[in-house]
This record gives sequence, structure tokens and C-alpha cells, in this order.
Amino acid sequence: MDYAQRVNNLRQKMEANGLDGFLVSKPENLYYLSGFTGEGLLVLTAKKLYLVTDPRYTEQAQVEAVGWEVYEQKQGYIKALPELCQGLSKIGFESQHLTFGQYLKAQEAVGERLEPRASLVEELRRVKEPEELARIRQAVAIGDAAFQELLPMIAVGTRERDLAIELERLLKLKGCSREAFDTIAVAGERASLPHGQPTENKLARGDMLTLDFGGFYRGYAGDTTRT
Repeated sequence: MDYAQRVNNLRQKMEANGLDGFLVSKPENLYYLSGFTGEGLLVLTAKKLYLVTDPRYTEQAQVEAVGWEVYEQKQGYIKALPELCQGLSKIGFESQHLTFGQYLKAQEAVGERLEPRASLVEELRRVKEPEELARIRQAVAIGDAAFQELLPMIAVGTRERDLAIELERLLKLKGCSREAFDTIAVAGERASLPHGQPTENKLARGDMLTLDFGGFYRGYAGDTTRT
């Protein structure tokens, strides 16, 4: 992944939007720009890259976020802003992600310099790099393989929750780090529920079965539905 190029692309967007600083709080965007998989806040300026995190993630950040200066903050990430945002006049933030309470704290930290900007990073993420496409394809392939192994278990008397548990086990066994969303396994009259939760309900002869599942592979998700 070319994280440096992604940062350069975002800096170009910052300049086009009249920003000399930008705060990234959405976890998916933290990962996209830095490779960091923990919790934190990114602070970008024209010349500096800061990753604010707490002691739980300091060592991890130093390994994953190459090229970023790791700033350890024990009392909440926003408390680092007065120091890291010195000299900045217009600081963009992810208005679609930051809560109102967090915004008020950030405003208290840096004053009236905050500028709401929605989807700046998402606009970059829309165009996938070859490595991103490869990871998505692998996530989908893992889902397909997990489904094939599940087929013998789909039989009269099997509980919905057992199918969901086995799918999640197979996804992780084959390389996914975690589920991309709550696994759906619903049968019979419940098969029409698009977001139904698996229960103790047992499959009966003639039942319709709906499965919706997927996992994250190296930061990218697969999503498979089978009936």
C-alpha cells in the first residue's frame, strides 16, 4: 500500500479546500492513510504527520504507522490539539464522523479554526488500488470457500445459530481477521428478514434459508448472500 501517495493526495485536497490542517477520526480512514489498526486521531498539516493515540497502542502505532510521528495522549486524543495545531488557521475535520460532543471539545481546544469537511478521504478511497482490489477479491474468495464447507451442515434439525457460528469459524480459519458484520442465518418464515439474527430455530424440510456473511481480510471486507 502506498500510504505516502495517499497522504499527498489528501494534502492536495486540503489545499484545494483552503485548509492547512486536517483531523482524521474515522477508523477506516486512519487505516487507509497510515496502516494503523488501533484507536487514535490523525493530524495532518502541510509538513507534519501526527498519530495521536493512548498507551495501549503506542508500540503498535510505531510499528504500523511508518512515517507518522506517534504522539501519546492519556487524557483523550483531542487534548493533543492545542500543541499539534499551533500556527494553523483552518483545520478541517470529518464532520460526518465526529460527534457533536467531540466537536465541542475540539472547538474548545483550537477555537474557531475548525472547518467541517465531509468525505474528503472517502473521495480518495472510491478509486481502488490494485492491492486493494486483490484483498477484496481474496475476502470474497474466503467467503465462497467457507460457504462450500458449510453445505453438508445445512440439514433438517440444524439450528440457525449453529450455522452462523460455523460460518464465522470458517472465515477466520481461512484467513479473515474478524466478521465484516453480524452474520445472518435465518430459515423458514424468518428467511425474509434482511437483518434477522440467528436463533435456536431449527431447519425443517422445505424451509427457505437465507445466509448473509463476510469477513475482513487485511483490512478489506467481503460480503456474500446465499439462499
